[in-house]
Amino acid sequence: MKQPRLIEGLNNSQRIRVIVDGVGIHTTVRGAFDLVFYRHREAVVKALRSLAVSRSTKENATGFATRFDIHQDDGFHSVDGRVS
Repeated sequence: MKQPRLIEGLNNSQRIRVIVDGVGIHTTVRGAFDLVFYRHREAVVKALRSLAVSRSTKENATGFATRFDIHQDDGFHSVDGRVS
């Protein structure tokens, strides 16, 4: 049975390269939802959603990078995230 897409516009099995706070990870779109740290996972998911929106408006968008502010119980954390 086919699983629904986690992020509209990207295949769940699509290979991606993620750099979070200077650490590179090769994974899939589905694997991005399994990152250990909440703030890293949220930053990557936000970057993937932004990439999907960019790809729907621009045909040649291949990556997205920015700094995300993630709120947790112990305050705000800035996380650098890049997806390609």
